[in-house]
Amino acid sequence: MSLVPSVGLPANVIAMVVRQGMGLAVAGLAPGTGVAPPATHVVAGMLIGVSAADPSTFGAASLFLVLVALVATWLPAQRATRIDPMTALRQE
Repeated sequence: MSLVPSVGLPANVIAMVVRQGMGLAVAGLAPGTGVAPPATHVVAGMLIGVSAADPSTFGAASLFLVLVALVATWLPAQRATRIDPMTALRQE
């Protein structure tokens, strides 16, 4: 019986890392979504053909940020499952 808890399969490791990363992304997206509508006057002059308070623009930007966060957490997690844990710990 080992005293070190086993993380499990590579899929479990990926799910854990992605879950934690997406939690941070959502935690940042929530206040950002609240601050964005009052801050629209700053970018209103730079937009052409779209109103500054367009809900579809807010939705598309939020979706884009969530997708970027998903890729940014999934790729390193996928790479981390390919190496031997003991090799990684020895390098520390």
